[in-house]
Amino acid sequence: MESVYINVGGTLFQTNLSTLQKYPDTLLGSLAISSEFYNKEHEQFYFDRNPELFNTVLDYYRNDVIHLPTHLCGWLWKSELEFWKIPLAHISECCFQIYVKYEKEATATKLRETFAQPDTFPNMLDGLWWSVVTMTTVGYDDMYPKGPLGRVVEAACAMIGILVIAMPIAVIAGNFDDLHKTNNDRESYNSVSEREESRKNRIN
Repeated sequence: MESVYINVGGTLFQTNLSTLQKYPDTLLGSLAISSEFYNKEHEQFYFDRNPELFNTVLDYYRNDVIHLPTHLCGWLWKSELEFWKIPLAHISECCFQIYVKYEKEATATKLRETFAQPDTFPNMLDGLWWSVVTMTTVGYDDMYPKGPLGRVVEAACAMIGILVIAMPIAVIAGNFDDLHKTNNDRESYNSVSEREESRKNRIN
């Protein structure tokens, strides 16, 4: 079994090549002597990354799942996972909320920075326009048409979107209410049937 030596930020790690090759699409899974990260003089791969984080990265290849330490920020982990080419889908279910929380915080920070600019919304109407096109998904954040012609097209798309959503919503809501009542009736029936069956079994 061939051993691989990996130097991460001055800390030397040792593992088996077969362990890394379980995920050939990742950076470590595709390592080769011809790689730019290979140091021929020391016969090891060198990465100028945080060695504390690498323990968790290496455990991914051993345990087939990523567990994110809670004492480190989400941005740091996003950067590491992108560098090592590890899919986000491999984050463990118990830790995925940490990453999701970071994504939400990053979005909120970006919005705060956008709103902090004095020329972002010169008046209330511009702010209202931004909220409408964002909610109707015609635009998003700072990505939306700002010229006269663009606003005409944008308004038309927003109106069409509102109509498309508004027309079926009453039908969907009505059907949902009917299905919910039917499901409750079914559960009540099953409960009564189970009690009746249990009573018959006790009598017998």
